[in-house]
Amino acid sequence: MKRLLFAPLFLILASGLAAAGNPGDPVDKELAKIWRKIDAHPADQGVRELFEFALEAAAMGWHPERVESALAQAAELQDRDPASKTRGNFRWYRNQPLPRDLNAVEFCMQRAVLLWNLHREALTPAARATLDGLLRQSIAGMRSQKVDVSYTNIFLMKTWNCVAIGEALGDAELATFGTQMLDEWLAYTRVNGIHEFLSPTYSGVDCDSLALLNRFAQSPAVRQKADAALRLVYAQSAANWFAPSQRLGGAHSRDYDYLTGHGVFDVHLADWGWLPRKPAALHEFTDLTRWVPAAPLAPLPLPRFVWQRWGDTPGACAATWLGENFCLGSTGAAYNSDDKVLTLQFPGAPGAVMGNLVVDGRGDPYGHSKEPDGNGHPKALHLMPFIASVQDGADVLFAALFDPQLKVNKRNPSPTRQLATSLVLPGEAEVWSGDARVNVAEGSSAELAAGRPIFIRVRDVVAAVQVLAATDCSGQPAAARYWADGAPLHAARIIWAQSPGPAAGEAHVVFRMRVVEDVDDAAFARLRATFGGEPASAHFKSGVLEAKVVRDGQPPLTIRADLKTGERRVSPTVGGDGILTVNGRSLLEIAGIEL
Repeated sequence: MKRLLFAPLFLILASGLAAAGNPGDPVDKELAKIWRKIDAHPADQGVRELFEFALEAAAMGWHPERVESALAQAAELQDRDPASKTRGNFRWYRNQPLPRDLNAVEFCMQRAVLLWNLHREALTPAARATLDGLLRQSIAGMRSQKVDVSYTNIFLMKTWNCVAIGEALGDAELATFGTQMLDEWLAYTRVNGIHEFLSPTYSGVDCDSLALLNRFAQSPAVRQKADAALRLVYAQSAANWFAPSQRLGGAHSRDYDYLTGHGVFDVHLADWGWLPRKPAALHEFTDLTRWVPAAPLAPLPLPRFVWQRWGDTPGACAATWLGENFCLGSTGAAYNSDDKVLTLQFPGAPGAVMGNLVVDGRGDPYGHSKEPDGNGHPKALHLMPFIASVQDGADVLFAALFDPQLKVNKRNPSPTRQLATSLVLPGEAEVWSGDARVNVAEGSSAELAAGRPIFIRVRDVVAAVQVLAATDCSGQPAAARYWADGAPLHAARIIWAQSPGPAAGEAHVVFRMRVVEDVDDAAFARLRATFGGEPASAHFKSGVLEAKVVRDGQPPLTIRADLKTGERRVSPTVGGDGILTVNGRSLLEIAGIEL
């Protein structure tokens, strides 16, 4: 009799220990850390984190009563008012009175439907009922949220949510709507390319949603289409991958890591074998969103010129030149205020500073001072200038123009508190003004002589810069200044200060940059003696820029850009046919990708 009683008691005790977790286990420690914040009900509690916690904890069978509490808190943040325009959506933070960032419903449901489909049996009855209500209420929030097809990461996330929730809840109309969204995105992308291109953050979000569709959609056709889309992201990334510093090369759309260019996309890059995998205690979501191509892309030649389209407006294209030891990238227009519109990369550790151009209105060129954006999220946003550029191989003619009266420059985070254009550089770079190296102590600066070329040297790579025009907001010449900021960021910058206060007029920086490698001291001396001697000019009249650089034995680089109409005309024409080319050939054809 005692033995019969002992067995059930042992099972009860064992079950209790499993639910409580092992305090020395990394998973338990991480979940406990997250739970302590959730249990404190902080005013800044994010609703997205509640669903992240619930999915990871339920997958591990960890404290079902705490998962129940997290879902109950999420329900409190959901707008349940039948008369509300944001019904079904969520307050992103508890201290917000109403939903502000309408993307919240997409980020939350991306994991909520996984929790429902895969782990609802691990939930308490109350938690299951709460989750069911959250999913059903969310449908109104997703349907009312208008998402443009060019808003890549949210459009694809909404696509996954509609397909998955429609299938999970037996809502055929919602699932069909999601399938139609995928077809709409593919039709747009076949012609215009991926709009949020090469984003260290949002390319990862894209892959998450596409991988979930590829793995869990009930329709074989949807799974096949998602696989083709994933192969496009993979091929675009492979073409632009700069192995000497283990990160994406080229200009970037929407990059929050201003200095080193990393983000959540790194998880997928590790899946593809390009980065070392970082062990994570909580990995349910990353396991579910893991996708690797059935066959890797064959190695691409070096050097190579990559051209891609990312939209249907003038200048919506990007070019990348990858050499053995450097990468130069530019885009012909700006998409958002967190873009990297011009990048210059050298060999180094993944955490080394990458060169990039910044138009800044907060005195924060390195993006380290975060402030709430329009939705209340802490971000370090730069300005969104009018960009015009043409790149031919490792030679680029580039213009960054700012006018506070332009619609594009009235977007968040304008208005400005000050205005400056900076070319951010790794601290190890040598900077030369003409034939003289600029030597300043760390934390100090020196003005660069007007009219002299600027040379940026890192080991055997030299970027030669010829400034054609640089004006401040009063129309006067803006001198270039070199700042050796050094530690702890190990960064430096060449800065054109254009307004000490709010920008009240137009300001411009126009330059030509040519990058060469395998440059020894003798070759560097020859370059300093010859670069900048070719005819070059930049003129502004009535809001129109005309810029031209004559090149020996090559077609001239030219830009004609109208700030008011947005028109951009550049030459030479580069890239070839299609949305993504390598050395003039369609990479989709090379890789056998059919969208």
